[in-house]
Amino acid sequence: MKIIFIDPNRLIHFIVMLFLSTSLFAQRNDLNPHRLFNYPNSVNSEPRVINGVSVPNDFPLLIPTINEQPSPGKIFLSNANGNSYYAMIFENDGTPYYYEKVNHSSVDFKVQPNGLVSRYSVEHQGFIAMDSNYNLLHIFQAQNELGTDPHDFLLTNDNTAFLICVEYQMVDMSNLIPGGKTNATVIENVIQELDYNQNILFEWSSFNHFDITDAVDENLTVARIDYVHMNSIALDYDGNILVSSRHLSECTKINRQTGEIIWRLGGRNNEFMFINDNIPISYQHAFYPVEGNPNYYIIYDNGNKRENFTRVVEYKIDTQNMTAEKVWEYRADPDFFTQRAGNAQRLSNGNTFINMERPQHPKALEVTPDGQIVYQANLSPQLEAHQAYRFEWEGIAERPYLLSEPMLGSVRLIFNKFGDKNVEHYNIYGDPHTEPTTLVASTTQPWYDVDLRSFAGSAQYYFRITAVNVNGDESDYSNTETTYLYPMFSGYSIGTLGHSTSEETSDPQWSVSKGGFENALYFDGNNDFVNCGNDNSFQISGNQITLEAWIKAAQFQSSTEDGVIIAKDDAENGVNLGYSLACGSNGIVQFSISNEQLFETATPSNSIQSDQWYHIAATYDGSKQRIYINGNQTAESGSFNINIGNALNQNFLIGGSPFYDERHFGGNIDEVRVWNIALTQAQIQTMMNIQLGAEYYTDPTSGLIGYWRFNEGQGQITDDLARDNNLVLNGDFSYGESFWELVVITGYNAQGSVNDSDQYFVDVTNGGPSYESIQLKQSNILLIQNNTYTLEFDAWSSATKYFKLKIRKSDSPWTDYSRIGAAYVTSQVKHFQYTFTMTDYSDDHAELIFFIGENNVNFYLDNVRLTTDIGTGIINPSIKETDYKLIGNYPNPFNPETTIQYYIPEISHVKISIYNILGQLVKTLCDNIQTSGKYNVQFNANNLSSGVYFYTLFAESNQTSKSFYNVKKMILIK
Repeated sequence: MKIIFIDPNRLIHFIVMLFLSTSLFAQRNDLNPHRLFNYPNSVNSEPRVINGVSVPNDFPLLIPTINEQPSPGKIFLSNANGNSYYAMIFENDGTPYYYEKVNHSSVDFKVQPNGLVSRYSVEHQGFIAMDSNYNLLHIFQAQNELGTDPHDFLLTNDNTAFLICVEYQMVDMSNLIPGGKTNATVIENVIQELDYNQNILFEWSSFNHFDITDAVDENLTVARIDYVHMNSIALDYDGNILVSSRHLSECTKINRQTGEIIWRLGGRNNEFMFINDNIPISYQHAFYPVEGNPNYYIIYDNGNKRENFTRVVEYKIDTQNMTAEKVWEYRADPDFFTQRAGNAQRLSNGNTFINMERPQHPKALEVTPDGQIVYQANLSPQLEAHQAYRFEWEGIAERPYLLSEPMLGSVRLIFNKFGDKNVEHYNIYGDPHTEPTTLVASTTQPWYDVDLRSFAGSAQYYFRITAVNVNGDESDYSNTETTYLYPMFSGYSIGTLGHSTSEETSDPQWSVSKGGFENALYFDGNNDFVNCGNDNSFQISGNQITLEAWIKAAQFQSSTEDGVIIAKDDAENGVNLGYSLACGSNGIVQFSISNEQLFETATPSNSIQSDQWYHIAATYDGSKQRIYINGNQTAESGSFNINIGNALNQNFLIGGSPFYDERHFGGNIDEVRVWNIALTQAQIQTMMNIQLGAEYYTDPTSGLIGYWRFNEGQGQITDDLARDNNLVLNGDFSYGESFWELVVITGYNAQGSVNDSDQYFVDVTNGGPSYESIQLKQSNILLIQNNTYTLEFDAWSSATKYFKLKIRKSDSPWTDYSRIGAAYVTSQVKHFQYTFTMTDYSDDHAELIFFIGENNVNFYLDNVRLTTDIGTGIINPSIKETDYKLIGNYPNPFNPETTIQYYIPEISHVKISIYNILGQLVKTLCDNIQTSGKYNVQFNANNLSSGVYFYTLFAESNQTSKSFYNVKKMILIK
């Protein structure tokens, strides 16, 4: 658990990397998910490759609609909205020439007069400069503790940098205008010229030259006033400075030596008489000199505070006669209007390149001096772009650039060595280390799908790429991409062997089970039990249940309530909740369910004899309780109807009761199963003598919610094979605070902890002014596009409390995938359930966040579950098997031999392979043609070291188009 304090006055990007470790012999509070990799078969989308350049699914395409001999050069732009942000260079036909995915909108991407490429970077809080190999050379930031404005940036041929800076000043506006705030925050713009060592060569302040009241179209009575909003900067032909001040509707020329204003065009302080133009400049976004034509200037005139249309206008300035003559103008037909942003660039051949900014308008429009459109293109999907430029540019990346996309069962690697026409192939490296050196594959394509199913579950893997040219020279490594190996089914309740007294140190002992099964557990009848935690799957609140086990009683206890085989029960303050199955005095089997009132049904005396194996099953179908011994009904209750009460505060135990310490079973127990449905007698008889296959315990709709085979044969834990599809790790907090973070904004205060009942408690002492002030979150959640998800949890509070809930993108633009919104809790426990469809692109780093600030009311949370509907079908033992199945291996863990079992429905080519944790092939057990039927294949690991291994089944029908692939985990212990 990490508590993170975030300073709201500084933009800090936190990355919390949780390295998941597993320990085979974990204690009760250790983190040990024991989760297998089990992806459903799926059809993943085809890669997107545009004229040999691969791009991700969320990459915005540039679609030209007019391309009639435009100017030479490439198009530079970056999108300002959407689910993902890119800095991009395109050819005229829309082929990507270069791109980089960034965490935040990265504006003003362009080539500078000194030949470097620059853009604004939120991560660096300034402008970055790159060479023609796309290597980062320098970062330019405002000095004197000012903020760097992202609107515009200039690198001169003298290698100095001009930045627009921002500073916040407290001003008593009541002295300037009626109704002004006495403590208004006024944003000042500052111009700084820096050398490469960030030394200030020149500084100019708007406070010293612009009056706040000159912003006649701004509301100066508000608490925050942006009275200048400087949005472009350039050098004129004579070396002096040109700036655009949007909220003054003014274009200004400033003496670079003295800082004095040379002239002012537009706005309240306009000094020029306009010729051929009666339209006032209004809220312009860009003001630049026309290169090669002194005293000519081009303006992108947005037009906010006049009749709403946007134009590009060129003026000739005569400083002798103080006239501004309109010599050229472009207005679309029909007019377009850009409320903000946009820009225009005069090209060397006299054409003008225009970005209309708004999603529906072109981002790249090139017009001739007579207004003819020779190029027009827009992004798809339609997005905003604050600036776009055309430059003649040739660049060759020094190393490949790599991105990854999560898919079902694999990760797609997307890579390009931009601008390099001599790449012969790419090498792909991947392993669990942060700088992977294990060669995974080579390919001539600019993408590769890595099948993750032979890698370790619940782990973090790293990939990087090199490019090899036609001479065999290998490039430097690319950037590293990380992928998490998520199971689509999870939520194991690991059974921990234990005892209830400190004096005795022995726990349940491994023993031999009845014929047909393998191992069992022997309980001493005094204090042994298996503690399976308090996973949400055991909170049966409906009106159906089935409890099953094979038992061999060594002794009978003194009362019918004793000798508990299975229990999750509670009787705190005399309120009975939960369920239990026991074999007590005189061989009586007793089945209990309760919801405040206790309902018990028992078999006759001597139904069970000691030292003999019996199958015990107890069901409740919403009407009657029934007990079956060896498949025969032995007891039945009268009719009644209840919903079984949740024993929320108690763990699920095998061999004892979580509430009644003295009710322990003495003897052997095996094949424990818990269902949230009532099995019929026929189903019980069909399944009681077999170990259930994966078709039962991997299907979330089968009703099987707990299944312990006890086949481990050694160690202190035993796996629950029934997975409940919970994508949230430690959602029941049975492993303490693991995987959860409490984020507290600086200046506010809250502490989080897990109480003795495995519930998360947030003690809020200063909740701040908003929900976002306190956040409880879990990161790195996998969401697949078009999947439907259900989020459930229990929550309550010390008093009525409103909170917000999101499952969202973990970085800008923080897309809210779940779209749940606000809710409230009271002092009564409330169960919440929400369903949503992932309509955005797949994300393997999504985060679940409870926003619980704004007041000082404490917050409680438990049983958080996020599931996806990927399982189908219902249990029906009589159905004939028609599909391939990799059933499993036994024993598991094993030493040194184990048997792998699988089913083939028709004549097929079958291949069984063994892999180590690095995905390296260890052995091929079979690779041949097999007829239909169930098969067993032996694997001997005498020559292998202890550890986790994976086995795969690949089968391809010789008769139909069917094929099958699946993978499972096994553990070798020596």
